[in-house]
Amino acid sequence: KVKYDFKFTNEGNFSIQIKNVTASCGCTIAHWPKESISPRGTGHITVEYDPYNRPGPFNKNLVVYSTASNDPVTLQVMGKVMPKPRRPSD
Repeated sequence: KVKYDFKFTNEGNFSIQIKNVTASCGCTIAHWPKESISPRGTGHITVEYDPYNRPGPFNKNLVVYSTASNDPVTLQVMGKVMPKPRRPSD
């Protein structure tokens, strides 16, 4: 599994809270802070992608719903999974 942290800063004047993060498929999950982020406070959303049996390029979207705006924010994770080298027994 591969992880990436999307770091952010609350640049507003009020505390915000991440309400939900939805992924485009079950192979991608997200972990986010459940507590409010105060003005000028920081946080991160950790995204985890499971490449098991998924060789080749991938492009996954995560939609972040928060109290910062009525419009959700989309995060994107992309890359390429290299296939396992073949062994003589394969």
